Amino acid sequence: MKRITDRYLYLLIRFFIGGLFIYAGLGKIMAPFEFAVTIGSYNLVPTRLIGLVAATLPWIEVLAGLGVILGVRTKACSLIISSLLAVFILILILTYLRGMDIDCGCFRGVDRKIGPLVIIEDLLMFFGALFIYSKAEPS
Repeated sequence: MKRITDRYLYLLIRFFIGGLFIYAGLGKIMAPFEFAVTIGSYNLVPTRLIGLVAATLPWIEVLAGLGVILGVRTKACSLIISSLLAVFILILILTYLRGMDIDCGCFRGVDRKIGPLVIIEDLLMFFGALFIYSKAEPS
């Protein structure tokens, strides 16, 4: 019985994390200039690289999310998502400690001001992605 429960939990977390990354990435792909402005508001990326980051990051999110949901190279895709989340968490903490009152830009059309709740949410997603990585079959 426990094995079936573990399998369902694994699938649930895969669909949830993968779906969030697809949703987040597609919103950024649909509004690349808005996303570029958000990236610039963090004051962490050199101006000449903002366009490149805004153009590539959403596609990485979507492709990794699709891989996790479809079970294609799940271990690699969950590692990509975990790595992205680790970077996002560091950026969120740094931005929060700098006292900046900005939207995280994670999901288009969703107001998520940077603060402890957003950091905790990303930490939970990070641990979910690590769980997927730990349970995924090597590909």
